[in-house]
Amino acid sequence: MILLLSRFFCALPLSTALFIGRLFGYLLFYLIPIRRHVAYENLDRIFGETLSKQDRMQIIRSCYVHLCLYGIESLRAPLMTEKLSTELVNRIGFKEVDKSLYEGRGVIAAIAHIGNIDMIGYSQSVRGYKLNAIVKEIHWKPVH
Repeated sequence: MILLLSRFFCALPLSTALFIGRLFGYLLFYLIPIRRHVAYENLDRIFGETLSKQDRMQIIRSCYVHLCLYGIESLRAPLMTEKLSTELVNRIGFKEVDKSLYEGRGVIAAIAHIGNIDMIGYSQSVRGYKLNAIVKEIHWKPVH
């Protein structure tokens, strides 16, 4: 099923695929609000009365959209090339990385879980970087 979805989204222009991702994010937000209440409570605990209900709902809606865009971008990973990596990924600090690798030293990079972190990996692997990742296993049954 994932392979079929990947082939479908790879066949579409990027703008169309991302439009569908945004649309799906809005649909999930409005039609399947299972986790919306938990997100709302988390924002309430963090921001208290400093955020209006409308602002909280906008943040949550944006998170739903972001998650769907992340999924679409991941399904389109087979299309990644060095040229596309240059267009899509903002590479900051790679002069230092390249210098260290040229000198035969390894590099340890710590990244935040912001944006499409998977794209960071596969977009750099097509550029010839050898990558390893340390991750924590997700203990959530629907993922397995």
